Amino acid sequence: MKSIYFDCIGGASGDMIIASLLDCGLKLSLLKRELAKLPVSGYVLKSGTTMRGAVKARRFQAAIGRRPSLVRSARAKHLFSSVGEVYKTIEKSRLSKKVKQRSKAVFQALAGAEAQVHAQDPANVHLHEVSDLDSVIDIVGAVIGFELLEIETIFYGVIPLGTGLIQTKGGVLPLPSPATCALLKGRRVVFTNIPHELTTPTAAAIFSTLGQQRAGDFPMDITAVGYGAGTRQIEGLPNVLRAFYCGAELFSANEVTVLETNLDDMMPTHFEYVMERLFDAGALDVYLSQVIMKKNRPAVLLSVIARKGDIEALSRVIFRETTSLGVRFYDAHRKVQERNIHKVKTPFGYVSVKTALGEDRSVTNIMPEYEDCRTLARRKNQPLKMLYQEAQRAAHGEIQRSRIKR
Repeated sequence: MKSIYFDCIGGASGDMIIASLLDCGLKLSLLKRELAKLPVSGYVLKSGTTMRGAVKARRFQAAIGRRPSLVRSARAKHLFSSVGEVYKTIEKSRLSKKVKQRSKAVFQALAGAEAQVHAQDPANVHLHEVSDLDSVIDIVGAVIGFELLEIETIFYGVIPLGTGLIQTKGGVLPLPSPATCALLKGRRVVFTNIPHELTTPTAAAIFSTLGQQRAGDFPMDITAVGYGAGTRQIEGLPNVLRAFYCGAELFSANEVTVLETNLDDMMPTHFEYVMERLFDAGALDVYLSQVIMKKNRPAVLLSVIARKGDIEALSRVIFRETTSLGVRFYDAHRKVQERNIHKVKTPFGYVSVKTALGEDRSVTNIMPEYEDCRTLARRKNQPLKMLYQEAQRAAHGEIQRSRIKR
């Protein structure tokens, strides 16, 4: 499971995050290919190297034409009047389900912060500086970059904040901006006397929604180091975001979040559907436990293991599909083995098999996929347990042959 740690030396923004990913090995051509799945046009992605102070860094920019447009719709000066329109555009895209979920979660956090600041409905809030096409590209592009680099765990350090005033489409705002402050509640920041916006709401939303803050000493297995350049030359401070890309687990145990809710008034037959919807929304695992609540009422404890970036999406499913009035969640640690899925040939047909690898790369477990075995058992009128045995036997044979070849 691959990880990344962002060292916010000179601040952070959406374009700096993407630039640091490009400097870590993300291919610009692949990023362009995936962003082309958004139903928008009228932009050009540019990237090159530049100097920020004495540091050589990668620059990324989404150059927007004078008349950007939504594909198959009327051209407009500003594409998105509300976060709701951003959601619709992401949903209409051909992006992967995971990219859609994570991108909408970031925008939801951003909309919530803006709504809090401007006393508006989050669904209709206008995001001022971050609802234009370049900011949509920054957020969705960063999420795409995480997926292309197979990054599951995102960490970031102490976040620097500038001072002064900034002119926005919504008027003059103090720095750090109110939206950035709302998004960074509970996070460790450092205030500077630098009269510039060092950390933008876009970066704050990406970090606070998808990442986990880490400060101090911890082990890392560094595969690549990338530097993403900001737009300014700041005296005494390189305006760069440094990314440490880790091709292996950053920690011996990776961190997850567990969501829980007690349900004592829900139809038992509905739980199967709820579990399906939770897995569709990105849950790593879902399970049910029998519990006794107050007044000796029997109930079901619904537990969901999730990535931190999927908390909002999974909470929405729980509230929408169950009778829950509240969801509690807490961080947990787990250690996982590397898993691979491949198909093996049996006398009755092909079966997908999941294999687990230990630290020495040896196979520690072989588990045929239930649905494949079930389908073949029905089709061939054979015992299900025999299909399992045949699939395991075929997998063992393939493993032995691969060892001989090495």
